[in-house]
Amino acid sequence: MLTLLSVVDIGDIRPIDHTMFFDRVASCAPPDCDAPVPLDLPFSTPARYTPGVEHQVLQFTVSLQDVPTQMQAFFIPKYNHHLQITVNGALVHALPHQRHPWMAPLLVEVSPSLLKLGENTVMFDLSGPVPGQLDLQPFHFGDREVLSAPYDNRFMLTQGLTQLALGLMILLTLGYFVVWLAQTKERMFLWIALSCLSACVFLALLATHATVGTYRISESLHSLSVASYVLFMLKFVRSFLGIAPLRSERVLPWVICGGVLIAVLLPLRYVDAACSAVNLCAAVAGIITVAVMWQHRHSVPKIDFLIFFPALSLALALAFDGLFLVLTHSQARSMNLLHLMPLLTALVCLWLILSQLIRSLSAHAQLTATLHSTIAEKSAQLETSFNELAMVRKKQAISQERSRILLELHDGVGGQLVNTLAYMESQSIEDPTLRTALEDALRDLALMMDSIESQDSLATLLGMMRTRLEGLLAKHGVSFEWQIQDEPLWSSGTPSDNLHIARIVQEAITNVIKHAQASKIRVYADHRRVTVADDGLGFDVDAAQRADRPHYGLTGMRRRASKIGAHLSIQTGQTGTSVSIEHIAT
Repeated sequence: MLTLLSVVDIGDIRPIDHTMFFDRVASCAPPDCDAPVPLDLPFSTPARYTPGVEHQVLQFTVSLQDVPTQMQAFFIPKYNHHLQITVNGALVHALPHQRHPWMAPLLVEVSPSLLKLGENTVMFDLSGPVPGQLDLQPFHFGDREVLSAPYDNRFMLTQGLTQLALGLMILLTLGYFVVWLAQTKERMFLWIALSCLSACVFLALLATHATVGTYRISESLHSLSVASYVLFMLKFVRSFLGIAPLRSERVLPWVICGGVLIAVLLPLRYVDAACSAVNLCAAVAGIITVAVMWQHRHSVPKIDFLIFFPALSLALALAFDGLFLVLTHSQARSMNLLHLMPLLTALVCLWLILSQLIRSLSAHAQLTATLHSTIAEKSAQLETSFNELAMVRKKQAISQERSRILLELHDGVGGQLVNTLAYMESQSIEDPTLRTALEDALRDLALMMDSIESQDSLATLLGMMRTRLEGLLAKHGVSFEWQIQDEPLWSSGTPSDNLHIARIVQEAITNVIKHAQASKIRVYADHRRVTVADDGLGFDVDAAQRADRPHYGLTGMRRRASKIGAHLSIQTGQTGTSVSIEHIAT
């Protein structure tokens, strides 16, 4: 990149069309300039460290074939320090003494009334304090309107960008300090804030042309601000990458502070050497910064690296270019681009922080979405747990109530029926109708209690019914054949529904005992159907329905089947009767 900067040579001073270009003048001794000596531009005086003032008088002529009617001007791209200009003995420009105008261009207007046809004598009087060097680059003379545009362009590339960078750095310094205080004092923002603050000092010296104290103090402050800027930038990059402090971060501050102390305390002739040493430390810190960024390039997103690393490398090249021009006192280049370094790095650092902020916001949004999803999932699980707990408590309450009802039925109605049968036996009361009625009532009561106790299991209820009816069937010489293949599954399976089914089965078995003269009853059940079949005498279903004989209980059986959403079918013939209850799928 250094080679590229040299080849491009931004700010190169070249002839401008329709203007005069001066790259050769004469140096002479004031006040008469009797023996002028030719002098090629650019030129600079050698560095001196003895107290006094550096003074140089330059003379040249402007040849005019016609006296212009428009305002003329001298466009001087670069000079140092104080410049006084006279045209044909008339003073046209004189500014207060400035130590270092930092490549500030100068546009000096010359009225046509001061010019004459033929040779016009122009005197440039350059002066400046020692130590320091006078400097003058090739310049132009011509129409003011023609030279205004290149002057404006040059000013924007030098003083304009310097002032812009200073304003931006002040804003960034305040912003980064605010972010540092707001972000629980995260070190990364502190380092970038201190880096911008150091750049503010450095750019203020360039933009204002101010001389802070003596030459010694001014140069030391300039070198210290540049070195601090680069060192804090190294700390920022290291913190941004999340790596441990480097050994160089402990060594370089001591070297920089030592160089500044030497510049302040030792004789004046050592100031430039000590400041150059400090600038070299800054260059080393810049090299380490670029090397660290390259070494940990996989730790940052690719787009951030592709933006930050070239910009950081270019800033380092600008720093080396400026250091080269200072150390060699080279006049081959008319524009030092060192003032662009903090502006460039500040912008890319701002990009890095904004990029990190955008990724943090994106990660925060994803985390928030995940948290919302997790909360919704956990809330659903919690609601399910609450519902299950409520169901458990409800079942416990129902179970307790069932136990109470069973106890009341057993000790109350059941006890009364048993006591009545016992009383009939003890009193030798022979009443078959009454005994049968009491026994049927006991079986009905037992069936109701079984339906409550068996809860949701219809197969269990049918098994209990078998136990209850085996004595009655044996009494009438009827055998039981049970084929319970599977647990019948109904839409609700509540004790009430199970009782309806048990009543239908009981009614069918009772009808077989009373009317069918059968020798065997078969009860079959699977997950959708319950069937009661016998091998007795059949009957005429249509005739029984027309006669509406209630002892068959057909109407009651159909009503119970309808209540539980089941289909009741009766098939009868000479080989027996089959009553089936089939669940209707919904």
